[in-house]
Amino acid sequence: MKKRNTQFLHFSIILVLIMVNSCTQNPPSVTIEPQSLPVSVTGRVVDIDSNSPIEGAEILLQDVQDIPMFSDKDGYFQSDPTFTKPYSGKNEIIIKITKDNYTYKGEEGGKIIKIDLGENDLGTFRLTVITPVLPIVASPDPPNGKLGDDGGEGNHRIIFGIRILPAEIINKITSIFIDDVIVYSTNNPVDNTIEFDGNEFYIARISMNRIVHLTFEEFTTPAIEFKDKKCDEKNSLTLRVERDNTITQIDCK
Repeated sequence: MKKRNTQFLHFSIILVLIMVNSCTQNPPSVTIEPQSLPVSVTGRVVDIDSNSPIEGAEILLQDVQDIPMFSDKDGYFQSDPTFTKPYSGKNEIIIKITKDNYTYKGEEGGKIIKIDLGENDLGTFRLTVITPVLPIVASPDPPNGKLGDDGGEGNHRIIFGIRILPAEIINKITSIFIDDVIVYSTNNPVDNTIEFDGNEFYIARISMNRIVHLTFEEFTTPAIEFKDKKCDEKNSLTLRVERDNTITQIDCK
């Protein structure tokens, strides 16, 4: 009887140990396939000067979707869930924005922006209008030796110079306006449409009343009116800056 009880005790201990061991073992690992994490972007494109919306701008964000987005009539754009890629984990990506007759100034090659999982409002992007620059070149004389007021017989164009005296004051000019259009600025030389040849620059004749406006470092001249009908390559308009900052005007003859 005692032997039987001892055997039962041993059996009970072994059974308890087996049960404890089975409870403390780690459960089998379960492999979970990575899920496609959503990401979306929105933004707006406007004109830098007028703040008006730009329709039809192309926005390329290859880390978001392979096909470009386009701004609507109100300038807004957004990613398409149909083409959106899974979130890559990158928080800095490149955005490129293009539009005919506009430039994303300083960011033509693309701009680095920050992005995160989920919805991303990228804000407003401002594009600058590209102003065509007409080269100023001397026109050959027509066969009859006479040039008409419309730039000559045929398609010939007359240019003339505007000379500023004294020559050393050129270095103090900060901007020049012709007919209320800025043609020269030391703050934004990339957009200048004229170049100085010494103390003289050249513009095309249009045979009408013109206005030139000069801004210097320390003062601004009033609008100077002149007629360019008699101006040509040999007859320049001369503007002399006097010591009292007034302008003496010598018209083309």
